[in-house]
Amino acid sequence: MKTKIKRKAKQLASTLLIALVICSILSISIVGYLSMTEQQNFLSARSQAWNLAIAIVEAGLEEALEQLNTNTTQLSSDGWTPNAVVPGLYSRTRYLPDGNRYTVTINTSVFPSEIISKAFVTPPSLVKNGSSTFLAAEGVTLQPSSIARAVRVRASKGSLFSKAMVAKLTIDMNGQNILTDSFDSSNPSYSTSGHYDVTKARDMGDVASNATIINSVNVGNANIYGHVSTGPGGTVALGSHGAIGSHAWQALGNEGQMQGWVTADSNFTFPDNLLPYTSGLNPAAGDVVTTTFPISTNSASSTNFPSPFPWGGVTTNPGPYVTTVARPNPVPPFMTINTVPSTTTSYPAAGTYAGIVQTNYHGNGNSSSIDNYTWNMITGYTYPSYINYAYSLYTTNTLYTTNHYDHVLIGGDYSLDTALSGTTYVVGSARLVLPNGLTMSGHDTITVGPNGNLAMYVGGTSCTIGGDGIINKNGYASNLQIFCTPSVTSIDFNGNGEFIGVLNAPNANTRMNGGGYSDNDFIGALVVNTVVMNGHFGFHYDEVLGRVRNNGRLLITSWDEIRPQ
Repeated sequence: MKTKIKRKAKQLASTLLIALVICSILSISIVGYLSMTEQQNFLSARSQAWNLAIAIVEAGLEEALEQLNTNTTQLSSDGWTPNAVVPGLYSRTRYLPDGNRYTVTINTSVFPSEIISKAFVTPPSLVKNGSSTFLAAEGVTLQPSSIARAVRVRASKGSLFSKAMVAKLTIDMNGQNILTDSFDSSNPSYSTSGHYDVTKARDMGDVASNATIINSVNVGNANIYGHVSTGPGGTVALGSHGAIGSHAWQALGNEGQMQGWVTADSNFTFPDNLLPYTSGLNPAAGDVVTTTFPISTNSASSTNFPSPFPWGGVTTNPGPYVTTVARPNPVPPFMTINTVPSTTTSYPAAGTYAGIVQTNYHGNGNSSSIDNYTWNMITGYTYPSYINYAYSLYTTNTLYTTNHYDHVLIGGDYSLDTALSGTTYVVGSARLVLPNGLTMSGHDTITVGPNGNLAMYVGGTSCTIGGDGIINKNGYASNLQIFCTPSVTSIDFNGNGEFIGVLNAPNANTRMNGGGYSDNDFIGALVVNTVVMNGHFGFHYDEVLGRVRNNGRLLITSWDEIRPQ
């Protein structure tokens, strides 16, 4: 018997087949979507773990910097382990609560000091145990147990005095005839005997304020031979005759600001100054013998050249000139030979010509013969009849002067709890701690001798320096440095005089009150909270200060990501 399929059953079978195809397509689409979602989760987890590693690296770097700055002389403290093979190498591993860790090393045997921080991060379980690959900077890694990243930085001390005048907040140049410029005491082209010379002044009298307000720096009518910078958003106010720019630019009569010489990118750090010790030698009274060498000169002259050669040089004065036909013997100085052009067919006799004799030929190209000679015939000799040498004779006398001082700093560490009053003289290299402040008035003076060097640490709340109150006889700003603690909030420069040195008082509001109409010179550098300048001030920055590594804290100078191995 032949079974016959009805038409309706055929239609049902076709419907079922179509349903199966559609379900298959939907299943494949769902699998693809789920696979893509899983891959997206893998990538997100990878990115989170990878970025987390650099944050942990930075935690290691910060701990190393804190160790270097806090325990500089005891790097093996606080859990740091010295290397038994490499001197100056210290390391530490710290485990974090989430199971991640970092290992950081400090290497002080190289300059600048080197810090290497390595982070090891455990990825989330969906990445760690997944079947997909995990793409890292090192290549493709299957099911990694941890992610590693490493960074190497260099850290060194910078200069606190990289600009002429730096303030946390505002700078107001309210006086008259104010200028800032620079010189280089180490370069004779930009200084005279290491001292400021207006004829050799340069254009690095930079002024900077971290303030971010309108008129952060009020230049007024000052002449700034250097750059001016404020914090982001800060502005610079200029008077009708104020100028910011180079000497060459201002010499053309330009006023206002030279293009590119005013910026809003100031970002200085102001580390606190602390008293280096709390007790030391008490500066006692004493007598100091000083010597001077007065120089006197007398004019001298002679027909003979002086020997030895005089220090001031020789001026040569020739006498009346005479002309003779005969050649003088011996030949006198400054003699000239008088000649006239001559042409002869015979070669001139020796002694009758000067220079080179030119031989002239003639011929047809195949052969030639001498035609004549061209030469300078000597007609006579001219020379001075006498010569006078003029010079100066120098005589010096050594004068010894004995002065009595209330305080004499021979060298070493000194501390004075009471006020520093009277006269103080610095003979050698010394440090002086004044925990209760510095107030100079009347005839109070501090004199840094020609071979002296003074670093002064001032506490208290205020500091007052009178005109000519601090005398730096050697003339180098680096030989007189004043550091004020955070408690010092006020500094006044009063009267007329010259200050040669550097002042670092990050919390102090500084007033420079020059009296009268005389010019006052501040030679060195200034780092304070605010500045107000009244009077006539010439601010001369010594560029050598910017090359002295005197910042109390180590700062990162370079950053490189390296292989964790």
